[in-house]
This record gives sequence, structure tokens and C-alpha cells, in this order.
Amino acid sequence: MMKMKAKSSRALAALLALCLPLSLPVAANAEESDEKVLHVVVGKPSVVEDMNTNETSMWLEEITGIHVEYEQIPLENINEKVAMMLAGGELPDVFLNCGITAAQMAQYGVEDQYLIQLDDLIDEYAPNLIKAMEPFEKQGGMNLLREVDGHIYSLPEINPCFHCTRALKMWINDEWMKTLGLEYPTTTEEFKEMLIAFRDGDPNGNGLKDEIPLSGDIDGWYAQAAYFLLGSFLPMSAYSQGFGLDGNTVVNLSTDERFREALAYLNDLYNEGLLDPGTLTQTDDQLRKLVDNPDAPLIGATTAGYGGVFTSEIGGDRYKLYRPLAPLKGPEGVQYAYSAPYTPSTGNFVITKDCADPALAMQWANALYTDEACSTIFNGVEGKAWRFAEDGEVGFEGQPALWTALIAYGGDVGSTRNDCWTQMGIYNFSAEWRAGQTVDPNVDLYSADGMEFLLYKTTKELYDPYNMDEFALPALKLTEDENFMVSPLRTEWNNYFSEMFFNFVTGAWNLDSDWENHVNNVENIYSMSQMTETYQTAYDRQYGSN
Repeated sequence: MMKMKAKSSRALAALLALCLPLSLPVAANAEESDEKVLHVVVGKPSVVEDMNTNETSMWLEEITGIHVEYEQIPLENINEKVAMMLAGGELPDVFLNCGITAAQMAQYGVEDQYLIQLDDLIDEYAPNLIKAMEPFEKQGGMNLLREVDGHIYSLPEINPCFHCTRALKMWINDEWMKTLGLEYPTTTEEFKEMLIAFRDGDPNGNGLKDEIPLSGDIDGWYAQAAYFLLGSFLPMSAYSQGFGLDGNTVVNLSTDERFREALAYLNDLYNEGLLDPGTLTQTDDQLRKLVDNPDAPLIGATTAGYGGVFTSEIGGDRYKLYRPLAPLKGPEGVQYAYSAPYTPSTGNFVITKDCADPALAMQWANALYTDEACSTIFNGVEGKAWRFAEDGEVGFEGQPALWTALIAYGGDVGSTRNDCWTQMGIYNFSAEWRAGQTVDPNVDLYSADGMEFLLYKTTKELYDPYNMDEFALPALKLTEDENFMVSPLRTEWNNYFSEMFFNFVTGAWNLDSDWENHVNNVENIYSMSQMTETYQTAYDRQYGSN
């Protein structure tokens, strides 16, 4: 093990002190640790090579004295496999990173008790988790984890990623802007003028009219470029199919006249050849090929949560071409950034009724909520992938840093890794921990080393001032009966919303002659009032007293 500086030793001691109920008995009786075994079914990300030999798994076993036998299921098969296990009754001790759904929690936890209540176990064995939930007291604290019967069945992944809360960001080809002598637009009209210049001005200089002014895709992380432009007309999230809040009232804005105006603007861009049809149909791989085109980049503007969505090499030449653009002001002065206010999500850690030692499982889980565990889960082992910060190193706000990455995110790590869990399972990637990463104030923001700071800085300066948090509908927990009633309605509605959006933007449906029919369909065919009333009941139950 590498020798730590005195400051690092003090920090480690403080972190491990949080796990005293777990770590001291293990250290005092090494023979006992051989008997401490958990059978964990885990949804394995494709980027993780093998959970049983992974260095983070080995590190966790070393600090807890608990041996875990991981039964690994590829994430692409996880829903089917877990559903079969729950229905069949053959259960492991723990399901980890398996995305237990709200409906499954209601059925197999609240109703059938295949998943056990965790309230008392948390109180006795999970001080790290209780402390990690303190920043969410104003939103309800531990009550955010409770199901409809008032009990906790699942532990949270805590990841208040600041840049993720405003992840729908627009990126502009800065080289094209300079070639054409353009200034960055601030309004929807100026944005259209910029796209026209991209279309007609041959900014990639190859003598061909092959430039695609605005593109995106349908499966990349916040890569749906058309959705970005809705914020210039109304505080609506198309990612939630129009559901939101008006004060404390659940609404759906898909029949709002402001949405109609937004669709008219998008349809105009489409008809002018400024909005790429692929935005509404293509994959992120197809988008990356357009940006990475070997002869010349073909994309002028696109949206993404970060540059790795639209180009294959973080910090590469094409990645460095694109600069962030603030939300645009619409014709009525409206200017919103898509917002997804954070609340800890559940479903990634449950203990089943067949677990012989639930206390042991909770102790193991508790060890995952320290800063040291988070740095290891995210990066890899200390000394190799990260280290504790040294005196004089600063974080994102200029404050004393907490930790320093030794491997850049997306750096020389290969296509799969066996040293970390990336962002898998349960953890506490707290706001303080994220902003506490060491940053060189002079770092190249468009290098791999500068990526996290770029996203933080862009979000704070360009997007957060225009957030629409107050209009965003938070995650809701439904009873089994509510789920049974609303789930098929919501599935049909989600499909219709995508179809409706596509048809109005492309002109397959006419906003003059077909809009009224759409308005009637929303209620008469898709039972919108029934859905909003159900969500209102759930919202009042969860947040009415907060």
C-alpha cells in the first residue's frame, strides 16, 4: 500500500470511524470474517469486467470482512431476470443495481413482503446512510425513501450531480462560428439566423453543401435537440411527456397553446432544412459518425449532457470544437433551462426475505456511503486511480479540495474496467464530494481532465440561472392499485406523445387543422385527467406536508 501523507491518514481515520460498528469487530476477530458471506444478484454494467475479481469488490471485502458472491446479470437482461426471480421465489440475500421498479416494490415489498422492511436495520446499522440523507431534510429526508405503507424497502443511490440536473445542454461548433464571423445567439430568432448561416455558408470549407445545421438523436444522454428549444416557449419537459407542476397542482402541458407555438417554431426549422430529420430518429452512434466524419465535421449544433455523447473521444479534436450555449429567449421573453431537480432514487439495493443475516447485509451496505467508498467506486483504488487531496489543492468553488483523480474520466482505461464500479449500485456522490474534486484553475476545460469542471462551470453560469425546478414533477411512489390503473395508460400516452411530437414537427400533422383533434385525443382516448388525478393523489401523499 502506498504511504499516505499525514493529512490523508487523518482523513482516512475519520472516514473509517463512521463504520466502527462494522469494522472494529471484524478486525478484532479475523476468524469470524470467514463466515460472513452474502449472495448478491447484481446488474453488471458492460464497462465492468467481473464483479467477483474487481479491485473495488476486493477492497470492500478487505474493509468490511464480508465476502460477497456476486451472481452477475447483464443490464440488458436485468428486468426480465429479476422479475422471474421475484415471481418464482428463488431469492438471493440482496439485489444490487437491479433497478427494482416502483411497481415491483409495491407488489413484492409492501404487499408480498418478499423484500423486507429496512427501517429498524437502518436505525441500528446504517449511520453513514442516515448522515448522507441529512442534506435532503427540507425535501423530506428519510421519508423520501418510504413506500406507500410508510416503510423503507430499498436503500438509495445518492448522486446530486449538479450538471445532471440541467443536462439538456446545447453545443455549438465554435470553429464554424469563427469561420463565418458569427456571434453566439441569445434568442430563437438569432438562433435560426445562425443555422441558416451554417446551411448556406460552407463553414467546413469543403465546397459541398453537406453541413447539417442542427442535429441530435433519440437515445443519447439528453441528445434530443428539439426538446431544448421548448424552454424558449414554456416550462415544459418533453422527457416527462409534458407532465409537470403548476404550484402544487399536477398538470400536463401537451395541449397548452405555448406548446403549440413551440411546435410551430420547430416545424419552421424543419421545413427550412435547419433541423436534421435524424434528430427525431437516429441513434447516438449515428450522430457521433456525423461529428467524427473524417473529411470534415458535419454538425453545427447539437445537444447532449456532455461531449462524449456526440463525439467518440473526450478531449479529442472534434470534442474541442463545440462550446456550450445558454438557453435562448423566445418571442415572448421566455427562457428556461430543462431541469430535473434531484431526489435520491431507490430500487438499487433491497434485502430479501431469504437473507439469513439482514444485519450483515445492512452493515455491508452502510460501508458504501463514505467519501472513501465513493471515490473508490467511481475511480478505482486509492493510490492508483485517486488520492486524498493535499494542502493547497482546490475544488470547483476554490475551496480546499477533498480528493484528486489520478486517471482522467474517459482516459486511458480501455473499453472495460476491473478496478472500479463506475456509477453502479448504491453510494453517496454528495454535492460536497463532487465539488471537492481537485481542479487546476488553469486546466484546459476542453481536455479530458477538464470535463467535470467544464460541466460544473457551464451549468452554474449558463443554465442554473434559468432553471425551472418549481415546474418539475418529482418522482412519485404509487400503490399497487394505482400502478395497476395508471401504468397501461401511461405506456400508451408515452408512445402517443412521441408520435405526436414527431408528426407536428415534421408537418405530417398540420398545426392548424390537426391541433384540435390532438387536444380531444389527450382526454378522450388517453384519459389525461385520470392520470393527473392519480399523480396528484401520490404527490399530496408524499409532499403535501413537506
